[in-house]
Amino acid sequence: MFQDDRLLQNSDPAIQTQALDDLKAAGVKAVHTVILWNNLAPSPTKASVPSGVDLTDPNSYDANYWVRVDRLVNGANARGMQVLMSIAGPAPRWAERCNSFERSHYGKEAGTCKPSAKLYGQFATAVGKRYDGTFKDGLGNSIGKVKRFSIWNEPDLNSWISPQIIKVRGKKVSVAARTYRDLVYAGTKALRANGHRRDQILLGETAPIGQGSSRTAPVVFYQTLFCINSKGRKLGGRVGRAAGCKSRMKRLDVNGVAHHPYTKRAVQNPLAKQHSTDVTMANLGRLTKVLKQGVHRRILKSSATGLYLTEYGVSSRPPAKTGYGVPLSRQAEWINEFEYLAYKNRKVKTVTQFQLEDDAGLSKTKTFQTGLRFADGKNKPAFAAYLVPLFVQNRGKKFTIWGGVRGKSGRVTIYNGRKKIKTVRLRRGYFMTTVKKRRGHWRLQYKSGGVTLKSRSAAARRLPKGF
Repeated sequence: MFQDDRLLQNSDPAIQTQALDDLKAAGVKAVHTVILWNNLAPSPTKASVPSGVDLTDPNSYDANYWVRVDRLVNGANARGMQVLMSIAGPAPRWAERCNSFERSHYGKEAGTCKPSAKLYGQFATAVGKRYDGTFKDGLGNSIGKVKRFSIWNEPDLNSWISPQIIKVRGKKVSVAARTYRDLVYAGTKALRANGHRRDQILLGETAPIGQGSSRTAPVVFYQTLFCINSKGRKLGGRVGRAAGCKSRMKRLDVNGVAHHPYTKRAVQNPLAKQHSTDVTMANLGRLTKVLKQGVHRRILKSSATGLYLTEYGVSSRPPAKTGYGVPLSRQAEWINEFEYLAYKNRKVKTVTQFQLEDDAGLSKTKTFQTGLRFADGKNKPAFAAYLVPLFVQNRGKKFTIWGGVRGKSGRVTIYNGRKKIKTVRLRRGYFMTTVKKRRGHWRLQYKSGGVTLKSRSAAARRLPKGF
């Protein structure tokens, strides 16, 4: 899967078309796009809900912005690519439910302060109707069906939902999890009732790093969402009431869990050590454990514990500022390592690269630049590494070689230096094999129909015990 809304939701049809063509050529199977509520909502800056407007009707929302999303959906469908659509905030001003005190203390990011679940459900209804496969736009043109959705984006950060954490009798409570739970109930109900009864809806889209009061660590966020404590027992008392917990919790009608397993600033090795309640590739098992606790609590179906890694990237320098990017060769290596780790984890169903191109004009700011290309469209080494991933794990006397050719079938040749070691068959674009320990660097070469693709040159790496 791939995400780059700057290109894929661009107002210029030519830019959208080129991005979709590039992703199709790169073997991408699906695109992830985030639909921002306040980009579409009528009168988004007004304090009062628009009167005389049916907020469940797609035609009540911004027609010009719908066009961008429609082009993306139709363009992806035409190329055989699926669309995962995250129905997210920020909310319009009239959908926030904070009082004046809460707004002054928590709602510093517009559209985040206690978004209304009821109004969000109406927006999700409009989205569901528009992308049910039968809807036509104002010109009578058919719009393709979307079969994959997720609810909100990074709800464990105050840049998307606020307040995140409050203190109750000296104990911190993730009240954002309560807000999010209500959004999930409303959003899933709306989608199921409007053409998506059997379609996929994902929970979470959680950010990986928590701590403090402005961001909730994902383990804590999910535990509060499921109304359990750190030991998996029911969350009760004042803390439970603040979290909106009841003796019997309504089950979440979802089919899986989405997560963004970035490291800090997207510049650490995928297996860099993290806080015990944060979740990156280094400790993805902690998320699996808390999901099992949710199943035991009967708020989550056992069939909904599959992991969808719906946003990930490694920031490079250039163009990022010092401390916000790694060398270009390391970016290429680490996106391959990340995918190798995901491939070996049976709970992981999807991996997603974010972004295709860097953002223009941000090289001097404190932001990460995870594109496979620079802003001018020139490929980084990571682009070739994405097309032909390769990771070699040193296991002592033997090496495990994993890799593939994205979107291709057939056979790929493994080289050690200039020496051809073996040829292996791709299965769904990937392979994994074992060879005797050898010195030197490794690479892959794929030839088919006049096309030749090569991987990066990779040295064997030792991973921590357990990987």
